[in-house]
Amino acid sequence: LDCCSSDTWVAREAPRQLHQWLLWNREHGLEPPVPESLSDKCKAAFVATELSTSSLQLQVESALLSMGVSFRSEVITEIGYSIDIVVDKEDGGTVGIEVDGPCHFIGRYPNGNSLLKHRQLRNLEGWRLYSVPWWELREIKGSAERRRAYLSRILEHAARSRAIDAQRKSVHTQQSQQNA
Repeated sequence: LDCCSSDTWVAREAPRQLHQWLLWNREHGLEPPVPESLSDKCKAAFVATELSTSSLQLQVESALLSMGVSFRSEVITEIGYSIDIVVDKEDGGTVGIEVDGPCHFIGRYPNGNSLLKHRQLRNLEGWRLYSVPWWELREIKGSAERRRAYLSRILEHAARSRAIDAQRKSVHTQQSQQNA
């Protein structure tokens, strides 16, 4: 039995999981514990994961289009994660939207993979992701107007959050300058 042959789970998944562990090390300010060449191979395997667009995501994209919202689909970030939808705001900001089907949850709680992705994107790249859970879309199924209102609330919340973040940063900068 060759556990490292290209058709085994270990050969496919180990580099992807190692990449996430290397990101964890970065999150904690630790030096990379492996050579850069191995790190690069792990990231390449992570990014090479086949992407698919779900019917739920297509519904959300359709609603955003009908709202005149500019967005990009399946955006690969600097650290290798894919974000389902990235909305480009007029002020130059971006909003990441994850359209999460049942496999992203245990009951109605995000699973470990989803939590890790959101945390690493927030901590390492500053992303604030908004999850659109499958059951919320199911509740508004068939109503394009309600779907647009739901997405408008997400985008409004994102705008308020960015404004609050900018205020906090400004106050922190002023306090740092006063203390210097």
